Amino acid sequence: MEEVTITLYGVRLCGFYDDKEEHQFASLSESMRSLLEWTKTLDSIGESSTYSPDEDADVLRAFCLDIRELGNGKYLVVTWNELAKVEEGVQVLQVNSKIGEADISAVEMDPLSLPGYPAYFCVDARRKKVLNFRFDQRLNGSRQFQQYMAGFLSGFSDWCVWNEADDEELLGYSDDDELEIAEGVVAKFATTLSRVSAEIDLFRDRCDEIRKMVRRAVVDPEIEAHKTFLDSAFKLAGLPVNNRLKADINFQYEFKTRLTPEKLEGVIAAFDDHAVGDTWSDVGFVFARESQKIYWMSGSVARDVVQIPVHRSDSGMIDIDSFVEYLEGNLQGHFDNLNG
Repeated sequence: MEEVTITLYGVRLCGFYDDKEEHQFASLSESMRSLLEWTKTLDSIGESSTYSPDEDADVLRAFCLDIRELGNGKYLVVTWNELAKVEEGVQVLQVNSKIGEADISAVEMDPLSLPGYPAYFCVDARRKKVLNFRFDQRLNGSRQFQQYMAGFLSGFSDWCVWNEADDEELLGYSDDDELEIAEGVVAKFATTLSRVSAEIDLFRDRCDEIRKMVRRAVVDPEIEAHKTFLDSAFKLAGLPVNNRLKADINFQYEFKTRLTPEKLEGVIAAFDDHAVGDTWSDVGFVFARESQKIYWMSGSVARDVVQIPVHRSDSGMIDIDSFVEYLEGNLQGHFDNLNG
């Protein structure tokens, strides 16, 4: 038996979108089928990376270790997520050696070896859901998976149209047999954490016990109203206004308050109106005599920790054939359980 943490994600974006963020073509089902067929054309795992990270990126490359079709529109994708390379001259210390008697050895460098960790994703293409199975790894690889899929769509999928005279020149994207280039479309793939629905009635029933409100929001410095808010926050903190900020900022603030039922309904309505796909934006409440716990309106992350009967290979990796055998009889149950 192996302990595994299972987390449910929803597929928020998949395919090609116009400048109004409207989906044009390439469904999740079609994209997974295209990915499966593409991997069959590759000679090695080393050819399966779909994007090149920027020099300063904190997310390195991802490769496809395996992909299996599980039936009923479901797929298992196993990625290998690159970690920072071991630099020449780095050595290894045996931490159980005595002080003054350090046991140190050199790391053998192999240019064809790639340090990293595996990640396991079960995609339900019909329902646009993804289950991540994290075994003993510290990270689950979800950020790399999103970049991997976006990179595949934009550079390797069936919708890419290449110059017949120069097969390295990408002309654009098309979804018809005539290969007519679609104007202004961009490939996108994004997931968002799914959550167990919050009990809004709990907030209503305990309205008179609310003592603190917590607000999380994504602030965009390029939106005038957001910029005004951000400038005020900087000034209150004793910091100079920063006019060079361009990227979104995850912003959290909290304050003591007591709400009437009418005011609470206003907060609930505002949250419902402005709820977005990111996993940060949220509203939380702290009740009297529970100062260490925040009850979030979005609910808790749809996540479970279970023991499953799978085997490991001699290298310590989860045996994929064993994992597939388990999934064929149990995968839908995990989806149903986390979907609530």
